Amino acid sequence: MNGFRIENQDVNTFLTYEIKDTDTIDSLSFGMLTNNKIKGVAPILFTQRDETKFFKYNITSKAQASQFFSGVVTKNRLLNVILGITSSVMAAEEYMVDTSFFVFDLDYIYIDTTTYEPLMVCLPIISEGRNTQSMQSFFRSLVFTARYDQTENCDYVAKLINYFNSTSVFSLSDFKKLVQNLYNTNSPAPAKQPPVAPPRPMTPPVPVIEDTPRGKTPDIPRESPPMPSDRISSISPVTPPAPQTGDKPSKVGGIEIPGIGKKPDAESEKNKKKKDKKDEGEKMSLLYLVRHYNKENLEKYRAQSGGKSKDSAPQPEKEPKVPGKKPIAPPSGFKIPGQETPSVSSRPDNIATPSTVNPAAGWGAGSAPATKVPGQNNFGTVSADFGDTTVLVAPGAVAGETSVLTANAATAVKPRPYLVRIKNGEKVLIDKPRFRIGKEKSYVDYFIGDNTAISRSHADIIVKGNEYYLVDLNSTNHTFVNGSMIHGNTEVQIKNGNRIKFANEDFDFVEEI
Repeated sequence: MNGFRIENQDVNTFLTYEIKDTDTIDSLSFGMLTNNKIKGVAPILFTQRDETKFFKYNITSKAQASQFFSGVVTKNRLLNVILGITSSVMAAEEYMVDTSFFVFDLDYIYIDTTTYEPLMVCLPIISEGRNTQSMQSFFRSLVFTARYDQTENCDYVAKLINYFNSTSVFSLSDFKKLVQNLYNTNSPAPAKQPPVAPPRPMTPPVPVIEDTPRGKTPDIPRESPPMPSDRISSISPVTPPAPQTGDKPSKVGGIEIPGIGKKPDAESEKNKKKKDKKDEGEKMSLLYLVRHYNKENLEKYRAQSGGKSKDSAPQPEKEPKVPGKKPIAPPSGFKIPGQETPSVSSRPDNIATPSTVNPAAGWGAGSAPATKVPGQNNFGTVSADFGDTTVLVAPGAVAGETSVLTANAATAVKPRPYLVRIKNGEKVLIDKPRFRIGKEKSYVDYFIGDNTAISRSHADIIVKGNEYYLVDLNSTNHTFVNGSMIHGNTEVQIKNGNRIKFANEDFDFVEEI
């Protein structure tokens, strides 16, 4: 919004608005704001310098809502801020302050980073050219543009969006009730199982004694006396019956086992002998010889095969040696189209082998140029056998040396900016697009807890490509670059070697390439 600017006076930071000649001050709202302290509404101060009039709002140690919601938003943060804004506006209505005077802009709403309480700016100016945003459009834009924490249950976001889409007339009180219900609704806790009592110890049963006539002792069962050792040794152990083959089941220890208890038939023995004789009359196979190998079967197998064993494969006839002709390598098991027998691409005579190559002179030095083989990749290098590693050599390069990539192929290295704390030499890496510095541990990225002069949300370092900017977040003791104080909420570019001071704490800004 035009007309607002930041001013620093000693340890205080003020948001100031210069009153124009065309502006008309609403006296009722202005009087209520100056004479009453409304929770969540920034106190207004009227000042005049020469003929220029100003409204001032103290925003010391408060962060802009736009910066507060620039990162990932949690349910606790969002709903706390919304509840704070609705409560502030409804409290101002009780003091008869017109709600249209509130500035619904994230750049002019300020947040306490510890309690998440918002501080609203109310500008009691009646101006024809003033553009105001309605509360409904403001809350709708906030809900739609925020980036939510995906580790949480985000059902509350869907309920907020559904409310905006289904409501034609916006009611601040109804909206506050919805947010309050969402804030109080937590994820259902798992149902607690009732405690299980430990099992009671088992007690031996007590023998029941029947009523007996007087003078007669009851018969109580007693344990049998131990058996003498000589009697135990005389008892022979019970051996189970030997298994018998057959179809009829037999009982062993009271359990029926099928296939046991029947003796083999005489017929089955005869059939077996006949089969063996039949097998003897038939021609013995190599498989039978392997399974029933002995000297007698080996002699029979040799007699049947005429003295030759089938397990020995016939050896190929050796070709006669021809002078000047090299032997052909045995086939490797795959075929090449156009040939009848499988073959392996062999190295031609005019290509140097790796063992004869002189690295200083390049591959194939002292030999004829390499011959291209159809159907294969030809890189102008040694054609190695399958299983070997092919060495690719660029034209004019020497084998064994590392090829240097050009600037277009190499990946550009991005600088790594960081801060060096002068007090103890600590190195603080700036690893986020917006890096927050302060002493509120739950909010900032770099926590300074041993210096009370640092504000809870003191400053931000913003990364834009290869450029870096420093922003003071309305800190109490301000931020300095090379000894000069910077104004709040103003981006100031910083470079390698700049000395940055947060309150009374010195840091060096370094760009490591």
